Amino acid sequence: MSSDRLLFAKFSEQEILLEQRRQAADFIAEQYSAEREERELISIWEQVLVKAPSGVN
Repeated sequence: MSSDRLLFAKFSEQEILLEQRRQAADFIAEQYSAEREERELISIWEQVLVKAPSGVN
């Protein structure tokens, strides 16, 4: 493989990896936002407290 083709292949690989990282970051930000985590934690605690025996604080 010539040095030009090798350089192009390496550049292409880096571009692909960069795009995959961007997509992963976007997915994580969308699926696991701080607001969503807060809502889920509040919901879980509400369920726990509703099911707690009376007299338990």
